Amino acid sequence: MNSASFPIRWLLSALLLVVGVAFGGQAQYRPTAPGDINWDDRFAPTADGLGGEVRALVVLPDSSVVVGGSFLQAGGDTAIRYLARWNGSVWQQFGTRLRGRVTALTLDAATGKLLAAGRSSGRYGYIARWSGSFWTYYENTQIPGPYGGANALAVLTNGKMVAGGRNFQGNDDPDSESLAWWSGAWNYAGLPFGYGTVSALCALAGGEVAVGGKLNLPSAPNVGVLNSQNRQWRSLAGGLNGAVYALALAPNGDLISGGKFTNVANNPAANYLARWDGTAWQPLGIGLNDSVTAIAVAPNGDVVVGGGFTSAAGNPAVAHIGRWNGTSWAPLGSGLNQLVRSVAVRGGDVLAGGAFTSVGDGSKPVAHFGIYRSVVAPTGIRPEAALSAGALLVWPNPASGTVRVTGAPASQSLRLTDATGRLVRALPSGATTLDVRGLAPSVYVLRCGPLAQRLVVE
Repeated sequence: MNSASFPIRWLLSALLLVVGVAFGGQAQYRPTAPGDINWDDRFAPTADGLGGEVRALVVLPDSSVVVGGSFLQAGGDTAIRYLARWNGSVWQQFGTRLRGRVTALTLDAATGKLLAAGRSSGRYGYIARWSGSFWTYYENTQIPGPYGGANALAVLTNGKMVAGGRNFQGNDDPDSESLAWWSGAWNYAGLPFGYGTVSALCALAGGEVAVGGKLNLPSAPNVGVLNSQNRQWRSLAGGLNGAVYALALAPNGDLISGGKFTNVANNPAANYLARWDGTAWQPLGIGLNDSVTAIAVAPNGDVVVGGGFTSAAGNPAVAHIGRWNGTSWAPLGSGLNQLVRSVAVRGGDVLAGGAFTSVGDGSKPVAHFGIYRSVVAPTGIRPEAALSAGALLVWPNPASGTVRVTGAPASQSLRLTDATGRLVRALPSGATTLDVRGLAPSVYVLRCGPLAQRLVVE
């Protein structure tokens, strides 16, 4: 490195921090790993990050995101606890505050209504449905016992809501149920927690539900299918040899399972992730080195997983989150630095929630919730704003040559000013390029009418 360039870059970083606070309220990070720029930079602990772990997240029909967990603030607002909605710009309280930390969320596809499960500050669990204006708590869901409450929720094709967990009836009685469904009243499925704990549910056709967990049922160890009409269990080729923490349905009807199991289809390299094709368990990629706790399937069939793993197929960038494209593992930047508990796919973007506080190499803070963008907006532009009218886009940014400009009102000229406000470039209305050659390395501001965007010249 040219030793003379170090002070310049240090100065640019300082100027970028100052201008970043003036235009958008937070600093922009210059991540070191390829792809880390795709992680949305708004979710630092001092900005729009969350103050505690996220256990579950869902995408609503309007594309906003609801997250639930044990966090006690969202974006610095301590009035928002346990459940929050990200509307693309800010965190909002979702309805009245729930009784305690959230352990599971699901969306009723038929009604678009959200269901939440969790545990209060005392000994009890709860399950509630959002009506659109208030929460309705299900009858008898003050579930007693130190392990009371639901770990997973699902709404079946016949409209029944299913909840899975441990010790629903309390008193640590081995006959206390761990799986039940609601159809006007609670119906227990005949799965005493003496047989294990339910961690994952996935609705199937015909009123069936796939059930995963640490289950000791002889015919369906750790994963099986329950028919909610007749309470009959169906084995999936003998189950899996370790706990199942996540289940998801692929577009072709295959069931994707993630957990702590190993040796799928007798392949010693195929661990922690498997695909049920209707007849047998098949490996889904190889090389994950630890557990899978979250699964989401993209419309094209790609499988996004999160968990405790820190590499896949020997690639340490596939850390706690990764994407299987049917042939190989693809990292999401340098991954994340701690456990991922929930993932979702929204368009081409990947959403993640969990215990993490930064990207995998520590170069960018990401506090418990993150969005990995498939398309990166130029530096300083909020990605949602970049898709709307009136957003001034400038790229590449930083730049040293010609810069492209879009989003400028055709009737207004563009002005480039330095950090002191001095005009250094003027462009006529309708201009789409800007030549920054000859300008001193610094941070500048491009203005067009009421719009403004910062630009770093190197």
